[in-house]
Amino acid sequence: MTQRDPREPAPAGWDCHVHVFDPVAPRLAGHYAPAPAPIEDIERIAAEHGVGHLVLVQPSVYGTDNSVLERTLLRSGGRHRGVVVLGRDTTEAQIDLLHDAGVRGVRFNLVSPVGNGDDALEVLAPGLQRRGWHVQWYAQPARDSRSSARRRLGQAEWVVPAGRRCAL
Repeated sequence: MTQRDPREPAPAGWDCHVHVFDPVAPRLAGHYAPAPAPIEDIERIAAEHGVGHLVLVQPSVYGTDNSVLERTLLRSGGRHRGVVVLGRDTTEAQIDLLHDAGVRGVRFNLVSPVGNGDDALEVLAPGLQRRGWHVQWYAQPARDSRSSARRRLGQAEWVVPAGRRCAL
């Protein structure tokens, strides 16, 4: 295989959902043990398919600790973007740091036992809307409660485990 010269621009394509796993990062109890998936391996495989940009999505094994994703984005030099999982206690200053790193969305995980949900959205919605962030729901279809915060945010993407997407 021929390696891409890092001085050349990355291919134009985007992969809109990848997880980076660090084998030494602490993971939450009760979750699977992910195989290591460093950004360098993901970028190499993506480039082989004409993809030069990635949207890193916070995996449930790390809960609301977005440090692996944030460090990866900061090292990418603006090439990639991120979707994080935030708790209701996340401060505006923390969200600003994530935004500066390249985060442009929040994932509300209603499937995982350590996910977040409507209570976090109620608190975070004004700041997310102000920043123009994307909201992604990972939920079972029966869990769509159409909360007032979801209605305030307007059109959002809902990702169900089967991979089917529909507008809220």
